[in-house]
Amino acid sequence: MSGKWRWMLRVCLCTGVMLAGMQGGGASAAGDAATTDSDLRSQQTDLSILWIVQQSAVNKMTTAIKKDAALSKMVGQAAYIPLKKEKGRNPLYRLYNGSSDHMDSMNVNEGKYSKEAVLGYPWNAAAKPAGTTALIRGFHSTNGDYALMSDYLKFPGYKVEVLKNAYGYPRFGSKVPLIELQGSKVKVKSNLAAGGAVWELWWNGKQMIDHLDYGREIQSSMSFTNATALPTEGGDGTADPDKSNMHGSPIAFWGNKVTPNFKKQSTRAVPLEWNFEHYNGGLPDVPVIYKDWKLGKDLYLDDKSIDLGSSYNYLRGQVIRYETVLQIPRTLNSTNIEIPTAYLTNDLRRGFTFDATKESVIEGLAEVKKEDYTDLGSNVFHLQYGVEAGGVIYATDDLQYALGVYGSTPGQGGSAKYFTLWKFGSFDSPSVTKWSAGNGWSTFKAGENRFTTYIVAGTLDQVRVAMRRLYVMGYR
Repeated sequence: MSGKWRWMLRVCLCTGVMLAGMQGGGASAAGDAATTDSDLRSQQTDLSILWIVQQSAVNKMTTAIKKDAALSKMVGQAAYIPLKKEKGRNPLYRLYNGSSDHMDSMNVNEGKYSKEAVLGYPWNAAAKPAGTTALIRGFHSTNGDYALMSDYLKFPGYKVEVLKNAYGYPRFGSKVPLIELQGSKVKVKSNLAAGGAVWELWWNGKQMIDHLDYGREIQSSMSFTNATALPTEGGDGTADPDKSNMHGSPIAFWGNKVTPNFKKQSTRAVPLEWNFEHYNGGLPDVPVIYKDWKLGKDLYLDDKSIDLGSSYNYLRGQVIRYETVLQIPRTLNSTNIEIPTAYLTNDLRRGFTFDATKESVIEGLAEVKKEDYTDLGSNVFHLQYGVEAGGVIYATDDLQYALGVYGSTPGQGGSAKYFTLWKFGSFDSPSVTKWSAGNGWSTFKAGENRFTTYIVAGTLDQVRVAMRRLYVMGYR
């Protein structure tokens, strides 16, 4: 893809966070040193992507080299494993029998096969991080073919064999594996191959989320005042129409829980570094992972703990309580996080700010005109909005479909220090729009950090009424 488009993808996901700090974000606590690139590099691991290709009708082969994968029919990704040898990692070999078949093994020679390449260095059982599983291969007794597989990529007719003491992040081939949660009014689908980011959000027959690449969706990303790092829930900056070539964040946990009082979907990604080439020496297909971090969400549909008032509870099914969850092994200073961001289909292009503290929902709503946005060049338009309680909304031209995010400042008891609106492409006919809520520049403690906002779907009138009622009823 062109350099310009690659830059715009990075701006889409990440610049909103950085601009927030430039336009009034706070600093970390006095005496705390800002987190730096070197601090973060010590927490990163460079990964080798293991692609499965079909070399012949009876020979599936594993390669970690993209140009080699392009020479054969692509099957898809089987796993991520570390690229480099360190303590707790042993080599994974690709072997060849000299005539017709390849085999992956932790032994440099096995049977009548001999070493052809080193594919990477899987973790052993003592060092394996959360989210990894044992590497497996399959054997087809009829045609004699060995093939690397994963928990999510298995081939019919192949008997599973576990590779001894070898662990990596299992991948999904070229699939888009979605986990669905159906509410009374809203349906969400999250993509497990993209860290569990929300891939689709449906209300009243319309799907509102843009998911051209793994930097979009509804998800979270982070940034730092003194580092170029951008840990991201969905994946890194690689964009390609073929999902086999994309770098999605591994999924460590996911699940739905349905009770009489709520419907809950939880996902935790092991985040990838968006600017991966900055850290891995400029290599194009070497993802960089924060193996000891988790970034994800708990979202709630039909949450009966939300009381909008007896005359307004008909809107409760259109409100999503969204908890962004960050788990880290050590303190991060001067850090910002989107809680979350959403990329929207380009017909949701009329942007609004909403001040929920205003007594009138008419007075609280303001449409954002072109002159209100900051033109960042290259057809990128940005607006930052600060309010004690409220949010931002994008709606269709006829205002019959809208999606917004509501929150409040920490001083009000909430998590959102600012909101943003973005347009990419021409102002009147954008290619995609984006809103976000951000936590501002803060110190995040080791362990679990949670941030609460509310996503509201409906007509524009319904969204602003629900936001106002959330404020009136004390939801922050």
